[in-house]
Amino acid sequence: MAVLQSHVDVSADWFEKNRQDMLEQLAVIEELHDEASAGGGPASMERMRSRGKMPVRERIQMVLDADAPFFEISSLAGYCTNYAVGGGLVMGIGVIEGVECVIEGNDPTVLGGAITQVAGRKLMRAIEIARQNRMPYIQFVESAGGDLRGDEDPERQMIEQSDHFAESGRLNAVFSQDNKDFPALDLTVDDTDLQLSYQLDIETVPTLLKFEDGIEVGRIVGWLKSEWEEFCETSELCDEDFEDFS
Repeated sequence: MAVLQSHVDVSADWFEKNRQDMLEQLAVIEELHDEASAGGGPASMERMRSRGKMPVRERIQMVLDADAPFFEISSLAGYCTNYAVGGGLVMGIGVIEGVECVIEGNDPTVLGGAITQVAGRKLMRAIEIARQNRMPYIQFVESAGGDLRGDEDPERQMIEQSDHFAESGRLNAVFSQDNKDFPALDLTVDDTDLQLSYQLDIETVPTLLKFEDGIEVGRIVGWLKSEWEEFCETSELCDEDFEDFS
């Protein structure tokens, strides 16, 4: 194996300045990680422990395999916003019983674990990672519900927290409300708890939605085949032997 030799002069003044500048920036990131881990602050953490409860990160560590790492994702989400760093939701990948799983957990020390706009986006990203990589999805739920503050139409606000659902505009998932194993497709997502259907304001089955750049641009309700083909911009939605489901 070839060995790459470095010709950087580590004793040069410019190198030492670059090193110090980088260490300063890394220190800022470390402080932000500490802030995210602190959740709602010392008082909130103490109140939780006084009730015999563990912080969400400790709960996650308890279910991981011994000495297994937890790769946290979007740990600094919410930085430079009015929300807590991390968004009140812990998200990452860990190993449970030898299986890599996507794991999320509401942090009840932050707004009682309420789903904020930041947390909603993290949740949808976690579901996307689990779906695309066919990984089990585990969520620790202790939540005050949805954070509906600061919007004249809070219901619309919650519905619009659906980034990463179908950002490319193509069919990314089928949400199954009744049977998590139907339809038997790789893109089937279990929504028997109706959480995603609520966020997307789906009241009738079936509902077909189209997204572009994370924004809903259209939807149709019902089983009319011709409408589905027009909506999907295809004339080959079903094979010739498939009966019209109009």
